Amino acid sequence: MVYDEHSIDIADLEQARRVIADLRRQIEELEATAQPAENERSAFLDEDHAAKLTILFERQMMFEGQDEEMEIDEAFSVFVEDAIDLQWDFVSLDHDWPLKPTSTA
Repeated sequence: MVYDEHSIDIADLEQARRVIADLRRQIEELEATAQPAENERSAFLDEDHAAKLTILFERQMMFEGQDEEMEIDEAFSVFVEDAIDLQWDFVSLDHDWPLKPTSTA
């Protein structure tokens, strides 16, 4: 059952308790689904970078081999992975790191 401020009239204390219990259950479900998945990250872009990203996506120039069937979220993930790989390779040369990480520490 979904409630809003106009959808239900509470007639007695027992009904109020049931409504509160149901609302608490709904909140718990929403909190559980709002947690990011393992390895999920978010990026908040300023207007300039958001516009650049949109243009690159629309022109299929975010990365080599970008598939026209890809949604922007999937393409963005590949784009970020490529940027991370590039930075990793650059830093690993200076710090004698392995090409593949062995630990997150």
